[in-house]
Amino acid sequence: MRELRHSVQELANSADALAKQNETLRLQTFEGTFFQTLRLHNDIVAAMEIPHLSLKGRSCFHYYANELRGTLINQGATKSAENAGIFYGIFYRQNQAALGHYFRLLYNLVKFVDLAPDVDKRFYTNLVRAQLSSAELLLLFYNCLSPLGRDKFKPLVEKYALLKTIPDDDSLPEEELLREYDVSAFGGSFPERWM
Repeated sequence: MRELRHSVQELANSADALAKQNETLRLQTFEGTFFQTLRLHNDIVAAMEIPHLSLKGRSCFHYYANELRGTLINQGATKSAENAGIFYGIFYRQNQAALGHYFRLLYNLVKFVDLAPDVDKRFYTNLVRAQLSSAELLLLFYNCLSPLGRDKFKPLVEKYALLKTIPDDDSLPEEELLREYDVSAFGGSFPERWM
């Protein structure tokens, strides 16, 4: 009986050790995929180029954000989410070769974290947000107002406060557009300029 109890205890200890080992392996696999995808995202940013302006990497996003902002102002689409979404859609189609791959990978990276079981999702999405420049955040803001990101990406942006560090300066979208987002997208409080 004593040997049987001892064997049962040994089996239980082995099962616990195996479960811990499986959990460690699962986390390592998740982190490997996450950081590899994050690296790929940064490679996409680094490879961006606007040759006629001699712009490369993140500098391209400042150009795109300024172009979009100028279009929205010229078209009178800065106060209507519907109009902003329409003109963003046109802007996106014109720049899809550069921005399409970027937004698809960014969305899938955030979705990958969202669907992962038993990980600190906030920690990993904060790492994603930390990679985004001010211009990238502005483009993300408009992307999620358009039909391109409204249904799938916008809920993730709100859930993980991806717009928390959006710049509070003159490039900031109008309050009417801000109200299209839940306050959670900005980390629980709207930028001061909008208050």
